[in-house]
Amino acid sequence: MFSLLFQPAKEATVPNLVDEESLPTANSLSLTAAYGTFPIGAGIIWAMGYLPRIDNSLAVTTAEIGAFIFDAFTFALSALLLVGLKVPTSRHDTQKREQKTTALTDLVDGIKFVAADRGIRPVVFGMGLALLGGGVLIVLGNPFARDVLNADERGFYIILFALGTGAALGMGVIGVLGSRTVRPSILFSLSLLLIGGSLMAASAITTVFGAAAWILVVGLGTGAAYVMGFTHLQTEVDDDYRGRAFAAMLAVLRLGLLASMAVALPLKTLLRGLLPGLLSDGIRAVILLGGAVVLTTGLVTLWSQREIIKGARLSSAARATLDEVARRRSR
Repeated sequence: MFSLLFQPAKEATVPNLVDEESLPTANSLSLTAAYGTFPIGAGIIWAMGYLPRIDNSLAVTTAEIGAFIFDAFTFALSALLLVGLKVPTSRHDTQKREQKTTALTDLVDGIKFVAADRGIRPVVFGMGLALLGGGVLIVLGNPFARDVLNADERGFYIILFALGTGAALGMGVIGVLGSRTVRPSILFSLSLLLIGGSLMAASAITTVFGAAAWILVVGLGTGAAYVMGFTHLQTEVDDDYRGRAFAAMLAVLRLGLLASMAVALPLKTLLRGLLPGLLSDGIRAVILLGGAVVLTTGLVTLWSQREIIKGARLSSAARATLDEVARRRSR
């Protein structure tokens, strides 16, 4: 619950600390710090699968308790680091002290703002729909490795390692290159196309390492999409509404993931035997469908940016004015 309160505030504060050109790099560093340890953990668990099992339940329980204590310590340390952070006070902060609002009111305002703004609406709802499609991998990743690819539990950790490594690479590449030549919304849409196509390709693979290669590309697109989605919101929304817009976006993301987790298993049963060949397997069919959802979302969001891709079109009056200015300068 507290993380739901912290994350929108954190993401909304970043533009007040760095300039706009550095936002992709800042978001890349932030997300890499948050999720970059994911492949490391998956790799450690995969390697531990080759070690002898410990039957001492006391030792296992003690290790689990120690892990939770260490995790709590890292949160406390982060809080101490943030206490000394000086954030510029905005006009919105002063107004909120005078006019108190509830968290629910701010969330509703954020959803209304996102739904009404044509500039950020495709990206926010695109992220939610992409997580709806891509989230099937979270639910079906283990049975996909075990039952479809005939791998043991270590095969699942190979897939997790590939996903996390790809995400870290995607965030890192965006952090280095930034968005100097292409708008964040365009890069976001292209990332969704990469995710959807790779997920569909992974559904037809028959080996663990072949699937892991495509899942690596899925992670690459996921990392880039996250960085570009956050950057787009930070650059397009004023400070007065940025926190509420992020709260709305994160709510949409969680709803998309929740819906994906709810429908993945029933769809596996429903789609079993409907498609020919390898895809007659229900798990493969659901992963294929999830990839198609992400791919379609990418196409729709890219289509919504078509005017940006073509370039701004000037009215006839504006063109006439520019022509007149050019003629005067040539005299």
